[in-house]
Amino acid sequence: MFLSETYGERVIQGVLDQSPRLVGGGRGRGEPREGFMQLLGHVAGDTPAQMNARWSTWARKRVMRTYLDAKQDLPDMTELKLADELDAFTSSKDGNLLFYRGVERETARAKLVVLDRRDPSSARQIAIDQHPGTESLHPVLRSVMAVSDDAIAWFAQSGDSDVLHVRPLQRRERKPGSSPRVRIDLGLGETRIIRVIRDGLIEAGDPTFSPDGTQLAFYGLDRDGKIDIYTLNLNDPDPHVRRLTDDLYSERDLSWGDEGIVYAGDATESGRYNLFRIDPVDGTRTRLTDAPVDQRFPVTLAGGAVVFASDAGGKYDLWFLQNGRIKRVTDFATALSHPGLAPNGLYGVAFYGARFRLFEVQTPALLSVDEQDAIPPVYLATIDKPQPFPDEPIPQNAPAYDPYDVGKNWKVEGGGAAIGGAGVGFAPVGSGGVLFADIMRDRSALINLAIYGSFDLTDALAFYVDRSERLIWGIGAFHTFQQGRDTQFPSARECFQPRTSQNVGTACEILYLQREFGVEGLLSYPFSTFSRVDASARLMGVTRSFFDNFAYDRSGFPTGNVPANELNAIKGSDPQGELSLSYGWDTTRYGVNGAIGGTSLLVQLGGGDIPTRAYDGLYTYLQADAIQTIRVIGRSKLNLRLASGAAQGSRFGRRFYLSSFDNLRGFRWGDARLLGDGYYVGQAEFQFPLDVLIRFAFFSGLTGVVGFDFGGVVDSNRAVQNHAGRGWTKLHATLAEAWANRTADYVLGVNFGFGPFELRVQFAHGIDVGGIVPEQDSHGNPTWVPNISLHYVYF
Repeated sequence: MFLSETYGERVIQGVLDQSPRLVGGGRGRGEPREGFMQLLGHVAGDTPAQMNARWSTWARKRVMRTYLDAKQDLPDMTELKLADELDAFTSSKDGNLLFYRGVERETARAKLVVLDRRDPSSARQIAIDQHPGTESLHPVLRSVMAVSDDAIAWFAQSGDSDVLHVRPLQRRERKPGSSPRVRIDLGLGETRIIRVIRDGLIEAGDPTFSPDGTQLAFYGLDRDGKIDIYTLNLNDPDPHVRRLTDDLYSERDLSWGDEGIVYAGDATESGRYNLFRIDPVDGTRTRLTDAPVDQRFPVTLAGGAVVFASDAGGKYDLWFLQNGRIKRVTDFATALSHPGLAPNGLYGVAFYGARFRLFEVQTPALLSVDEQDAIPPVYLATIDKPQPFPDEPIPQNAPAYDPYDVGKNWKVEGGGAAIGGAGVGFAPVGSGGVLFADIMRDRSALINLAIYGSFDLTDALAFYVDRSERLIWGIGAFHTFQQGRDTQFPSARECFQPRTSQNVGTACEILYLQREFGVEGLLSYPFSTFSRVDASARLMGVTRSFFDNFAYDRSGFPTGNVPANELNAIKGSDPQGELSLSYGWDTTRYGVNGAIGGTSLLVQLGGGDIPTRAYDGLYTYLQADAIQTIRVIGRSKLNLRLASGAAQGSRFGRRFYLSSFDNLRGFRWGDARLLGDGYYVGQAEFQFPLDVLIRFAFFSGLTGVVGFDFGGVVDSNRAVQNHAGRGWTKLHATLAEAWANRTADYVLGVNFGFGPFELRVQFAHGIDVGGIVPEQDSHGNPTWVPNISLHYVYF
């Protein structure tokens, strides 16, 4: 049916007559075999690509009514192949210079690119968002670009407002050697930044240069919520905006021509956007069109003509306005909008083949249909009577919003629980939590409980956070636990003396369980979207108790002897207070499978006191953690991480117990060698998608992992004892011990995605770098260590 309707019935007969070509049986001996598409092209006189386009068009017309009525489709236009999927663009007067915004679908990251279409290699990336200074280029929402013959301009969000950037541009043509192809060099000058926020504008868009390139017009949103037209003289050394309109209606889609600034405004009887022209000098407005449809994205032409997009036919197409008459010039199957000047016609953006594409409609292919008056006579009586705004009185008895009325204005935002048993008999194992928030989501309360086999091993948190102001604060109660190590009890000194029958069984270190419970407060102040400072305070009680095997001798066996008075000095309860100050910087960008790019840095300085321990109760600590994520290709990425920490002071103060899953994967979970008062970690990890090759039911993603870990953990007091008699300072001994404790491993594994969670199944193999090899086989060689953990993918 396709062949008969598109090429006529003669083609069907021709295919039957020429079918021997499919097996190499043409009229001449030795003729090569042809494929079916080649045969059809031979008979119909089209290339396979042209036939495929006609087939796609015919198939769509069979199922889509719009296609049945459309007069134009892909074969009638020329697509400009761009490196990115664009959502908005602007072009120069000659149509060769394009300034467009491309968008990455997976990340919603936008970038601005300028190029001369005659030379695709001339493309230059001007800006990319989601980083400090260019937080957003407002994809989808509005156009932010303008181009003239010698400059480009764009708006980008930076901090609390949009900022205008202007950059000089020069095009230089050259023909390398004897090649007929023209090369275009784009020379870009220094970027000039103009902060329109100082004139009260928090948002701006749709910029357009004046015909002589000395001024810029755009729409701006002021602090009162009104959108109006503003102009800016770029020749001024310190330019300020000049307001051109001042009303409650919206003005958008500006285009500055010889006759004035043409824009789309909703000061109409229908409330839809129609076209207006305003004098940039005195602000006199002229109505250009009047219709109960949207007419957007005007482009001014010579002689006062305008090309614009309208949805008058039920879909957007390009229309032409001149001398008070309008007519439709395109009828594209999937709609065409955002017109621009092209060298041989007009540009337009269409959503075709599941993506946005830029097409050129050449002048001979333009239509001339549906011609009519731009302002029909029947509308003249109401042309100056735009739809009014509702003017309702402010209620005087409106109920006040009480954010602390939990029963009325709070609701459950989320939660879950899991309960099980473990061990011999019954050992409680479970985790659960619930999150509450008020209707405005300015205030939230979290309750979380996790039990790990014993009620002594319980993590509990009840915390309230108030985000109603820029300064965020929170308060709550907690119960947690951690493992501690003491190597400073008096009898431990015997471990560093020559071995004798009296000290061979002396304990060298004691491991204990430390439970912490109390109240906690938080203050957080964001400097910007990417940085903040946090301050926290804790007042708590601390209880220390011993495990079944807790005293280790110099050989590492849990059979050490400790005097009772020294044990009593360790166990028991103490009050404790702690303060910390943190600075965070985070430009990390996230995709479906977690971080895909950016940098994060967290530095924390803290200190505390155990008042019952007198001077031995003071302690302080410092931690730093930096991560760089680099996107490689597609969903492949490289993660680089550096982390370190140090604590000094009280023997019962801050200690670091590293998680093997996240730091040094050559160790097993819970290895006591990961406990100390100092550490350093370096990691490199390459992740790449495997679900393009293989998929498993129930898993939302499958990611391969190749990694490398390097680092070490040190106990500074043990380091001093190990290097006693050398005359070293504590710092010197600690650094030497930290280097002696170095370890390295390489990692292979797979991460299984469960929606927002990720099951990491990874295996690390130790590398002998002259320090510690955590796991060895019976021959003393490094061996594999499994690390299996469940993580929240966005942390």
